[in-house]
Amino acid sequence: SRGLQCSFEACTYSQACRPAAFQYSCQNIQRQTCTISGDPHYYTFDNQIFHFQGTCTYVLSEVSNVAITFYLLYRFDKTGNSLLILIFCHFYQSGFSLAISTDFGLLVTYDAYSYVTISVPYDYQNATCGLCGNYNLHPEDDFRSISGEILSSDVDFANSWKVEGDTDPECHDVRCTGLGCAVCTANEMSLYSDTNHCGILGDVSGPFASCHSVFSPQTYIENCVYDLCLGGGYQPILCQALNVYSAQCQQQGVQLGQWRQPGFCGKCLHSHFESQGTSCPATCSNPSAPINCPLPNQESCICDDGYILSTGQCVPEANCGCVFEGFYYSEGQSVVLGEDCGRQCVCNSRSMVCAQHQCGPAEVCGLHNGVRGCRPISYATCSVESLGSYHTFDGQTFRYPGACGLTLARVMGPSQLSYFVLTVEKVPRGLQEFSRFLKFEAGGTHVSIELGEGSNVQVSQNMVGLPISVGSSQIHIYHSSARGFVLETNFGVTVRADWPHIVRITAPTTYNGTLGGLCGNLNGNVEDEFYSPDGVLLDDSQLFADSWRDGSLSAHCEDPTDMWEPDHYQNRSEFRERCSIMAMNDGPFAECSRTLDPWQRIEDCIQMLEQTDGASEALCEALRGYTLHCQQNGIAVGEWMSITHCDPNCPANTHFELCGTSCPASCPSLSFPFQCTLPCQGGCQCNDGLVLDGDRCVSPTGCGCRYDGRYRQPGEQFWHGEECQFLCVCDGITGNVRCTPSSCSEQEICRVVEGEYGCHPHPHGSCYASGDPHYKSFDGTYFDFQGRCRYVLAKVCDDTRGLPHFQVDARNDGWHEWPVSITVEVFVNVSGHLVHMSQDMNGYSAIRNLPVYLDSGRVSVYSTGQFIYVSTDYGFGVSYGGSWELNIVVPADYNGVVCGICGNFNGLPEDDFLTPSGDLAPSADQFGAEWMVEDNMSYNHDCGGGDIPGYCQDESTTLISQALCEIIRDSQGPFSFCHGSVDPQAYFNNCVFDVCISENSNDVLCHSVQAYVSACQSANTVVYPWRENASCGKCFPLLFQIFHIVHTINCILQIHFVVCGTDCGHTCASSIDASCEHTCSEGCFCDEGFVRSGGLCVPVEQCGCLYDGFYYKVRIEIGEQFWDSTCSQRCQCFAPNDLRCSASVCPPTMDCAVRNGHRDCYSPMSTCTVWGDPHYITFDGAVAHFQV
Repeated sequence: SRGLQCSFEACTYSQACRPAAFQYSCQNIQRQTCTISGDPHYYTFDNQIFHFQGTCTYVLSEVSNVAITFYLLYRFDKTGNSLLILIFCHFYQSGFSLAISTDFGLLVTYDAYSYVTISVPYDYQNATCGLCGNYNLHPEDDFRSISGEILSSDVDFANSWKVEGDTDPECHDVRCTGLGCAVCTANEMSLYSDTNHCGILGDVSGPFASCHSVFSPQTYIENCVYDLCLGGGYQPILCQALNVYSAQCQQQGVQLGQWRQPGFCGKCLHSHFESQGTSCPATCSNPSAPINCPLPNQESCICDDGYILSTGQCVPEANCGCVFEGFYYSEGQSVVLGEDCGRQCVCNSRSMVCAQHQCGPAEVCGLHNGVRGCRPISYATCSVESLGSYHTFDGQTFRYPGACGLTLARVMGPSQLSYFVLTVEKVPRGLQEFSRFLKFEAGGTHVSIELGEGSNVQVSQNMVGLPISVGSSQIHIYHSSARGFVLETNFGVTVRADWPHIVRITAPTTYNGTLGGLCGNLNGNVEDEFYSPDGVLLDDSQLFADSWRDGSLSAHCEDPTDMWEPDHYQNRSEFRERCSIMAMNDGPFAECSRTLDPWQRIEDCIQMLEQTDGASEALCEALRGYTLHCQQNGIAVGEWMSITHCDPNCPANTHFELCGTSCPASCPSLSFPFQCTLPCQGGCQCNDGLVLDGDRCVSPTGCGCRYDGRYRQPGEQFWHGEECQFLCVCDGITGNVRCTPSSCSEQEICRVVEGEYGCHPHPHGSCYASGDPHYKSFDGTYFDFQGRCRYVLAKVCDDTRGLPHFQVDARNDGWHEWPVSITVEVFVNVSGHLVHMSQDMNGYSAIRNLPVYLDSGRVSVYSTGQFIYVSTDYGFGVSYGGSWELNIVVPADYNGVVCGICGNFNGLPEDDFLTPSGDLAPSADQFGAEWMVEDNMSYNHDCGGGDIPGYCQDESTTLISQALCEIIRDSQGPFSFCHGSVDPQAYFNNCVFDVCISENSNDVLCHSVQAYVSACQSANTVVYPWRENASCGKCFPLLFQIFHIVHTINCILQIHFVVCGTDCGHTCASSIDASCEHTCSEGCFCDEGFVRSGGLCVPVEQCGCLYDGFYYKVRIEIGEQFWDSTCSQRCQCFAPNDLRCSASVCPPTMDCAVRNGHRDCYSPMSTCTVWGDPHYITFDGAVAHFQV
């Protein structure tokens, strides 16, 4: 016999270990309960009811005797939400709460929001103290203070149980009494007391009626109404108030009616609601828990079939974790075990795999927030402050004016430590404005935070709302104030951004010597901070900062020094006097200056004042930086803003707090969702009664919803499901998300666009021809074709879908003496109209003034910059830049129904070379030739095409061409911001070919670069001035063309060149100006006070007239007369919108016709054509062949 065998097994589910029948056993016992709920409302062990709005940490209940000791603390934030702290056991989920039971009979439940119950055995009668009372069955003496005195005031009683040493900035004694802390209007009282709100508790025919004989609902109704008044009717508050009464009733075994409904107080994920669910749910560690459960049934979320509870969440049964040494660990969880942190174990496929582990030299083994691990001994902070002031980890200070992209800190080379990289970037919004981004990468998670009002946060290119936990809870991101962000990691790195002032990064000293970037290497040596990325120690801060620049055009991204009004302070002596407030023995920074030497900060402050010519804002920024520096080190700072006349400039519904919480209450839970570890700091905090919603402060009813790990704004619609199977909407009043089955339409595809997942239109097709010419098909095939005839570029070849028909032809012709061609004419057949654009027009037609509106406005023809546009209301469009650039855009629904040189737009580049007969051509030349359109011009000369032997064979010429074209792909050039949107390589290749063929012609270079500029601007990216560096002219070619059109040297040409301009609102036809539909473009535009009239810039009073979709100029000397469409009237424009018409007809011997773009009366004509070797078509149409 092996004798008596024992194993450790604690009592479960609220049972207590008691002697029975000569042995101990786990037994069900009777208890008395204290409840805290809502704002909060207290129900003591002896059923004394009071209301207390304290915002500190308080003792709820404690017992100290020889046998058993327990001590319960409770912490509130200023919205009445709570954090339970149990200092001292079986943990399990019960209903909507986490339950903790001990062998001696204590049972505590907490819903992680605002509902706590404490149940103690009858053994503890007359032995407890704290806010839950003394449990002697006499409620009249429950207000016994910590000193033993019985008080008459519930407020004084509750304040007496505040825990000493609470340093939270929100902690202060409350003086308002009971329900008087909030004011309910008569209308609110009436509304919230009805049966659609709190009155449902007292409804004699309602779902709670069966409990009325056990618990009177009146007190619960009053508390509910009070809470709703504070929360402005926010439904989650109502649900919580109803849940309190429901839970009390169910603890007494009362079965209630169904009061939770879809969209009303439901909150189950991968589970379903049961009104009489088990209080002992099945878990991975105890799958048979519901069997013989000793607790009464209660409302619960019960896992769906195939799912089971794992660490509080329903997971597939196959994803259960590991039970190891008496504790449960979820699948994939990694833990450090042992008093010396000697083992690191990972749960993998229900087995715990352990390996030896030890802390590093800069770490110590210990418990942190209940988790054992190696913790850094110390931390260091780097900050970037206003006007390019940098303070490194090791204490070096330098100034750098800024750049478009900078690396602040990153792990250099291989390391056992967690890798991370932090960068700051500026993205241009126009030529003068920038959006600023803070970007952080760790563990494969990419976070991008836009710093600014209404800012956006993206995680791995998906837009998210704050607060949020990402990267398997490795990273928490939240607002620390109305203008502050915090990014916390579980490996000790924290980033704080308080825009527009300061960015701070704190890293543990375990990263000693492993970091690089503008924040230095964190090795404790201030003398070796300036290491470049390639490991070279530099002796100049400017060179050092330049080496960490990642981006382009640093001169355009420098922080301006003239953004503040100068001369508030006059000279260096006054600068020093003002800045020295940091070192005053009796000043607001006295305590801090005794610990943290202020003199480097004072010198920085003086430099900032010198740099800004004495701007008062510079002093304020310097003091703000020192304030945050002090507070981060746990040192209090006195009030300094009023004596320095610094304005915190807080947004609406906020106020400035010198030492405000870094963990404010936020939507949608109305509480801070993570454990708050950061010290207080100065910032703009929400006014009382409001909570943070992003960077705004709103009432609780202005909050949105949390769904699938992301916060959604009230009223926001979004798609959900792997293939967008559900369309969801956030109900801000209820805090719930309603999803209905749906799907994308045929014209849409489920994908992510600009960070938003959902149904988005299929991408449109774009085909272009540029240069001599180089083509890119709708499906992305690049090829060259030098044919010199008229060709079909794109047309509708499949009419079965009923889409509007169009056809685009282009005629190519020889280019000077070189063996290549350019596009000299474009023909667009759309809506029954033929729009003809040619090289000599170049956007300023002498034949027809623009804009023109056809087919009741469905088709627009207009010019802006250097382009003529043909645009339709269904998405098809053509732009032509006069011989050098041609672009065709077709909407997504034309997928697979077009054909021509631009391809079939079916998403398959490999079949782009389909001929009209449906065969696949073996080469671009044969393919292009098949799409030739026979016309008179084609008959008269060889269409050419084929290879170009003997050109660009000289290596030196090619190298020169490459150097000239390098501006297109220069990563620090004027187009670098476009590279991420439009790949520059194809444009660079085309440029090199064209420039080389033309023997490095500067004119060709300018046109080639312009092609890339146009593509960038079409993609809505910023292009910086480039023409001067490339020796390219601006408006001179345009002026020459206008001169030839008007045939006069006396006109006043009121135009100027801009890199990014538009004619929108600046044409005589602005009331129907289609140019507003386009992004900006490079070109020449009218000066202020002038508008475009055809090809000229004129004062508004010299504008012409609109008639039947066409614009006609005022011709002061002769007048511009024109026929109507039937040649029955002859009209003339005399002044703006002063159009006069008179009846007229063509002579009998003449026909009403359009020739060379003009409608007029013409004599009948016939044509004889001769071509080839030779072939003849006579005036009457006979065909003959005759060789002499």
